[in-house]
Amino acid sequence: MEIAFRKMFWGLIIATFSINFGIITIFPTFVGWIIVLSGLSGLIDEFSDKQFFTASCSVIALILLSLVEGVLSFSQDPSWLTGTAFLFYPVMMSIIELTAFHKIIEASADRFKVHNQVSNSFKFNRKDRLYLVLMGLSMILLTAALVVNDETLLFFGLISTLIPRVYILGVLSGLSKEKIDVKLEEAT
Repeated sequence: MEIAFRKMFWGLIIATFSINFGIITIFPTFVGWIIVLSGLSGLIDEFSDKQFFTASCSVIALILLSLVEGVLSFSQDPSWLTGTAFLFYPVMMSIIELTAFHKIIEASADRFKVHNQVSNSFKFNRKDRLYLVLMGLSMILLTAALVVNDETLLFFGLISTLIPRVYILGVLSGLSKEKIDVKLEEAT
């Protein structure tokens, strides 16, 4: 469990901050999502939880969309950048990301509850609700900025998308430090 959440933590950092060397992207976004999926696969193997599987489907969608974005960025025709589908691409990615990390936190909280660690379950359920609120607010602000087409609002919309990312990194770090105590389960 610890290794899986660490992989997801570092994968999300790579997905957030792509490293470029001139025109060459050393760590493209989809590589980060692949690392997140690898950590998630470890949780699926360990717990066989349907919610982790649902999250993995969302992460696969993130991998495919970021791969398409990476391929299209090499296109000589910049008209795809102005299309409506690409205009709302950040919002679409945020919705899929929200689904993935909500399911990961929710499934983790359920695992703690099943293993009689109610305080951890309660703690991560609270963190899940706060993540949903933060991500929802950032998506609303970003959507409003894209619809109104105001540069100032767009700047604040983009900054607001970093807040849930930083928060989820903290949650993943916290989850990587937690352990499911199987002895408590066997005692009851």
